[in-house]
This record gives sequence, structure tokens and C-alpha cells, in this order.
Amino acid sequence: MKLAAVYFISIPIAVTIHEYIHYVFAKLFKMNPKLNFNWGTPSITYSNGNNDFHNLIIASSAPLV
Repeated sequence: MKLAAVYFISIPIAVTIHEYIHYVFAKLFKMNPKLNFNWGTPSITYSNGNNDFHNLIIASSAPLV
């Protein structure tokens, strides 16, 4: 029973940390990130500055960390 509780607590924490990393990198590149919730799941949207390199860094930042 403890393992199930740890599992159900760790998934939302991991998703939140994942999205926060995207938020931080989008903020560093001044892309005006916004936090959204869809069905209780956080997601980050940001304005696309037509800079492919910045978009690549933001998209790949959380999986690499």
C-alpha cells in the first residue's frame, strides 16, 4: 500500500517539476511563459519568438534534466 501512495504522489510532483523547468527556460529567453491547467495537469505555453534554437532548448531542457 505504501508503494502505491508513493507512486501516486511522485507522478504529479515529477510533472510539476518537468513543466517548471520549461517555464524557467522560457522565462530566461523572455518568451512570456504562462502556466495553464488542463484537467488538473499543468502545462506551459509561451510566445514563439521565431527563434528555432531557443524553442529547441526550451523543448529539450526538461527531458535532459
